[in-house]
Amino acid sequence: MDFFFHFIDFPYGKIPLLEFEGKKLSQSFAIARFLGKRYNLAGADEFEAAKCDEYVDAVKDILKGKNYNMSKKSQKAFNSWQ
Repeated sequence: MDFFFHFIDFPYGKIPLLEFEGKKLSQSFAIARFLGKRYNLAGADEFEAAKCDEYVDAVKDILKGKNYNMSKKSQKAFNSWQ
């Protein structure tokens, strides 16, 4: 029963969860974006930050199984990564 009470402390009832300065943040991509911005890993300017978001959104589409039209070179690289 102790697990249940800890489980309800998670936003959306699931992990991952980042607790930062007493605040909770859930969802893996939200956490990744937050950490990227916090530690200056999200691009040197607005355009580079947008490119980072573009890559994150492309990965989300791939993970969701959406029909993602990649170039043959990108498809080959992706297939070798899996």
